[in-house]
Amino acid sequence: MIEFRQVTKRYSRFVTALDGINLSFQKGEFAFITGPSGAGKSTLLKLLYAAERPTSGDVRVEGRSVSRLHPTSVPYLRRNMGIVFQDFKLLPRRTIVENVSLALEVCGVPPRQTRRRVMETIERVGLNGLHERLPGELSGGEQQRAAIARAIVGKPTIILADEPTGNLDESMSHDIFELLSSICRHEGATILVATHDMAEVALWPFRQVRLWESRIEADRPALWQPWEHYPSGLERETEETAEPTEDQESEAPENEEFILSDYNIPPLREDESTDEGPPPILDGGAASEATSADAPEAGDVEEPAPVPKADSIPPARSDSEAEDASPTPDGGVA
Repeated sequence: MIEFRQVTKRYSRFVTALDGINLSFQKGEFAFITGPSGAGKSTLLKLLYAAERPTSGDVRVEGRSVSRLHPTSVPYLRRNMGIVFQDFKLLPRRTIVENVSLALEVCGVPPRQTRRRVMETIERVGLNGLHERLPGELSGGEQQRAAIARAIVGKPTIILADEPTGNLDESMSHDIFELLSSICRHEGATILVATHDMAEVALWPFRQVRLWESRIEADRPALWQPWEHYPSGLERETEETAEPTEDQESEAPENEEFILSDYNIPPLREDESTDEGPPPILDGGAASEATSADAPEAGDVEEPAPVPKADSIPPARSDSEAEDASPTPDGGVA
């Protein structure tokens, strides 16, 4: 999906932003690019959307060399990318709807379809009721959500976030990372986040690539990816304690275990199959032992109750005989 091949970027003889970088990111991966200021995090992202060109080496996106693109082809490259900046870069005299719509208008999307997709995206990022406000009328966290909405409204395959929480407090920062993780999980986009907020990064199990003095100091693999994210304890408790509807009560089997929702199930790769095939067959010794263990012994078999003979069954009495057989006051039969 994304590949850096021996990439070096120098701004002058004395300033080297990246030196011999070899990296690759898979489709649907969420990764943090960390390191101190000046380590080359922003330069790494700029090389991907062709804001900068490498001094040497090659940068490839979906098999195509970004460093060799003609300038007229760069806008088409960026249409498949969503870019989130630290300072939001929202147009101050346009409403949130107009800011988000701009990303589709430049691509020639029809107005009716643009309006529908914009409103769906604004609702997705949690800005319901704020779409007609100007950026200056929103908080910092709300402005960043608007910037993310503008980045994802075109359904890009790659999302690049350059210090998206640099101007936000701790609580808002966590909300922004949770939103990006949700987008990666549901949309399947590859998300790269450049940040120096190590306290927040430590809370997430995703891949971390640490840069130090223009080189890769460490590359910690992910514990799991967003599409493998299991519900938190609160989500499990909420779903388990929720009262089932009448339909669920009638269909739910006894001792039903917690079942992950569809978005938590990792998609199958092309070389995998959903057909598990027949169950394994035990070898001859195990099969015979299982059969003999399950079969009851001869002495344990209960014999069926004997059926009475026909001549031992008393004949049915007539109605008149039944009336004469009425009980007497002393308990006898007349």
